[in-house]
Amino acid sequence: MKIKPSVAIYNDINIDLYRQVKNKHKNIICYNQDYKEIINLYDNENVFFFVDPPYFRKEHYYSNHTFLKEDNHIELSEILKNIKGRFLLSYQDRPLMRELY
Repeated sequence: MKIKPSVAIYNDINIDLYRQVKNKHKNIICYNQDYKEIINLYDNENVFFFVDPPYFRKEHYYSNHTFLKEDNHIELSEILKNIKGRFLLSYQDRPLMRELY
């Protein structure tokens, strides 16, 4: 049986910030992987995901270029609508985001 962390964070995170968080919160694991892989691996009824994708039409600001076009935002919304767990999503207020969520 694979042991799953009680808290998981996916982000393109600064290593110093990661060390500070890791030292303060022993049960947190940070990932820098594709969101689909993380959700697929950890999704269950007891999981809470904090999802902070690149803002719409600001994707180029991020070093992790998982989101390259509008279709990626649509894909994420479909995935989140079908997970077993719960999520908190951070986005800017845009018509597309209101339509998707």
